[in-house]
Amino acid sequence: MNILRAVVNFVDYPLRQLIHWHRGILTPVNEDKSRLFKSLPPDLAEEAVTSAKHFLDTYHLQSLYENSTKESYLYNLYYLELLERVFEQVSFDLPESISAVDIGASSWFYVQALYGFLKYWQSLSGRMVTLTGYEIDPYRIYSNLHSRYDHALTNIQGLHGVEYIPHKFVALPEHFNLTFMFFPFVFIKDHLEWGLPSNRFDPGELWKIAIESTKPSGLLILVNQSIEENRAQLDLLKMFGKKPELTFRNESLFYSYPIPHYVSVVRK
Repeated sequence: MNILRAVVNFVDYPLRQLIHWHRGILTPVNEDKSRLFKSLPPDLAEEAVTSAKHFLDTYHLQSLYENSTKESYLYNLYYLELLERVFEQVSFDLPESISAVDIGASSWFYVQALYGFLKYWQSLSGRMVTLTGYEIDPYRIYSNLHSRYDHALTNIQGLHGVEYIPHKFVALPEHFNLTFMFFPFVFIKDHLEWGLPSNRFDPGELWKIAIESTKPSGLLILVNQSIEENRAQLDLLKMFGKKPELTFRNESLFYSYPIPHYVSVVRK
């Protein structure tokens, strides 16, 4: 099966990069969010409502709240909760002008959370943010006949200092204060299932340039989606003499993923 998938991807992937399917910005679809947590037990629902209000106010999510589906909004709450948990446990002061990169941004459905956190974490007035997302397969077409690129450009509307780069990440030595990698491919099987050619699979090289591109004392924050993947990821880091100073399993009332998520934080 992997051989067949590799052959298909070897043909499909270059075609997507050649055609560059791009139809433009989508019109946001909004859904009522007054009963986001109705399925939770009363005590947990009350906790979720309180936390959601905190994220809405602290990270200025009003525009997202009024212009998103329920699922999209919950995704962003999930990511904000995850980021708060990281920075509550790791000693790192965000500078007043911060540069961050997200490697493998997909459609960047969580970019509002990422931007809001970088701008307003422990800063009432907000700091200057430069946030860049790289995606190696931006022209994959979704069921609505819009590309991943279309969705990403829609999601970054109104975010000053945010840029989506529709190609693979390349090294920028000591450029970023923070480097994010949400669900980087550790196993070739997952890489192939997501439509990428086998000759693009090199997790070691990706980590090498990610570390190289992070400023001294900067942080690399990664999330894996199973304990097996997380262990393999940490073994890979050992090749570069890196050991995470924080690792935890992330669980949330906002969104429940079928496969558990593990967060690791590495300091350059």
